[in-house]
Amino acid sequence: GKPAKPSRLGRFLLYALPVFALAMLSGAGALLVWEAWRGDAERIAVEAQAERDFIAQVEAGLSESPAAAPVEASPAGAAEPMAETGSETPADTASAEPADTTTVPAAETSTAAAPQTSAPSNVMADASGSMLPANTEPVTPAPAPAPSSASAAASARSGLTLASAASDGNPVARYQLGMQTLENGNPDSAAILLRRAAEQGVPAAQYRYAKLLETGEGVPQDLEAARRWTERAANAGHRRAMHNLGVMYYYGTGTAENMETAARWFQEAALLGLRDSQFNLALLYETGDGVPQSLPDAYAWFSIAANGADDPTARERALALEGAMEPEALNAARSTAAGFTPRPIDAEANGIYQDLPWERTATTDIAAVRRAQGFLSVLGYSPGPIDGEMGTRTREAIMQFEADLGLPRTGHVDSVLIERLERAAAG
Repeated sequence: GKPAKPSRLGRFLLYALPVFALAMLSGAGALLVWEAWRGDAERIAVEAQAERDFIAQVEAGLSESPAAAPVEASPAGAAEPMAETGSETPADTASAEPADTTTVPAAETSTAAAPQTSAPSNVMADASGSMLPANTEPVTPAPAPAPSSASAAASARSGLTLASAASDGNPVARYQLGMQTLENGNPDSAAILLRRAAEQGVPAAQYRYAKLLETGEGVPQDLEAARRWTERAANAGHRRAMHNLGVMYYYGTGTAENMETAARWFQEAALLGLRDSQFNLALLYETGDGVPQSLPDAYAWFSIAANGADDPTARERALALEGAMEPEALNAARSTAAGFTPRPIDAEANGIYQDLPWERTATTDIAAVRRAQGFLSVLGYSPGPIDGEMGTRTREAIMQFEADLGLPRTGHVDSVLIERLERAAAG
């Protein structure tokens, strides 16, 4: 006989069950997505609240906090190229040449095998001749420059301080306050501020946050993330980040070991005048690691490192190579070293800032205020009566002018503001 037809109820269930199962799966997926989003939102909210709480504490007590104790100086001859002090010495920051006249020593001038004075393969020598594993690198935070009492008082009168600028989200203020907090012995709070500034694209903050990740200070240690942040800072022009990235690729810290990449980053920092990178690049040319072996190149870079800092170890290593080189190659290497001029560094990319609004000294001089009011009136900013008094309308006009130029809104009169007003009025 003919097979019995399924009942209407059976047909309904046959069609409805797959649809119901699909709906259940979709609901479960949506629930998982919701839970993940809610978890991220809660984490972000907690971190943001921690940052606000910390900045509020700093804003309330920063002016009363005692000055941090000075960092103890390292013994002479113990500085390491792998170790980052976080500060730039005057010699490091004095690159004021308008153009780059650097001559990279030529690898093709090699004439003889290198004498056996190279470092063991598992260590990177520093410019003092010491050999240290990468994990012994000390980290000394750079002290933030303390504002003068007059500058602090003026900033307080204008309503803009380092802490308030950081609280408003200014990335440079977050970096500077983070460094100040690190110096004061609070790495957990410093890491929050430095990470925020790093995420906002401040190369110096990217480098310093990477150092915290590298050492596990204030944050869980994460060598791969440290390498990524270091690389971002290096690509942005931060000289010390270039050097540290070379060290990371040399040792395989947070990435695969790559001598060629290590040599490239040492050269980038060396051309910018960083002595430790110059010394390390000389070592690589001496041994042929990551670059073609070249004693003239090694000699030139050892000599450059010695000349830049009067380093006896670099000088001794250069002298040790002289006997293994032909006179013509030696003379060419000497000429290269003597004619070396470092490239100028990008100051802001290296954490060197000028004309920051929270460091500028405001004035209440009647003549200066009246002059600013006159320019503001000419430019159409309606500062009110030109009477030399810093009233609300004058302050608001100044802040509007600053906002139109894309500057932080300070609302106070100083020589920088008047100069900018003059240029704007002159067209």
